Amino acid sequence: SSTSPPTAPAGKVKGIDPPRETFAWDRDTGVRTLVTRATAAPGTGADSGFSIATDREGAWVLHGSGRPQALVPGYTAPSPEHLGTVLVRLPVTPGLEPELVTSAFGQPRKGPDAHSEYLGHSADLQQVAFASLASDLLETPVRTTLAQIYIADRQRGRTHWLTRSAALPGAPADTGMQHGSRVHIARNGRFAVFSHAANDLVLPVEDGTRTLDCYRIALDSGTVVRVSERSAGSPPASCDALSDDGRFVLYTEVPQGSQGAPAQVW
Repeated sequence: SSTSPPTAPAGKVKGIDPPRETFAWDRDTGVRTLVTRATAAPGTGADSGFSIATDREGAWVLHGSGRPQALVPGYTAPSPEHLGTVLVRLPVTPGLEPELVTSAFGQPRKGPDAHSEYLGHSADLQQVAFASLASDLLETPVRTTLAQIYIADRQRGRTHWLTRSAALPGAPADTGMQHGSRVHIARNGRFAVFSHAANDLVLPVEDGTRTLDCYRIALDSGTVVRVSERSAGSPPASCDALSDDGRFVLYTEVPQGSQGAPAQVW
């Protein structure tokens, strides 16, 4: 990314929102391409937010933007005053159209009614994990004050809700996402792992003190399995990695309140 000098282009406020553009550089050809291209003025920048990753072929860039109307043709905001961040797939090669990753259900060019926080992605950017308080990501509205974890799945044409309650169909889990959570998606795009402290993501529902556990979800079926063991006094478990085929999960247990106690990796 490159931030231009603090001059004020049309529609921007000097000193508050300096232009910041993203470029892709091809090592073999030496070609540098502007990725954040304004849809209304080809060849000029769109002053967007922050780049996150490229796919393994270098064809697309995952981007977080607070002003997607400048990047996505036909984009509509959920309301005129909405300023939340959305995730966008931007093509490196000119001529292809940007794609809104986090969109309202059934409306691929409309942003959801709440901010999207990036949590992870697959190697080909076909699946992107994010957290949100939005109510309109799924066909049935999700009403909650707790951040929920989702995967936008371009491969299957749907959005997966990872943190739904196993005990109350259609309801969110009994606690929200922890700060700093990340989602790891298998290279084959069929599985993902995430850490969460809810007691009701799997059955039977656990009673007692909540602790962070590592879970794996099969994206084809939606089946969630707790990977880490839970017992009285068990330490929090954080998911660290997932094998390409989704078979092996690496997670770490960090004892709490025991000064000098070593972390255990499983």
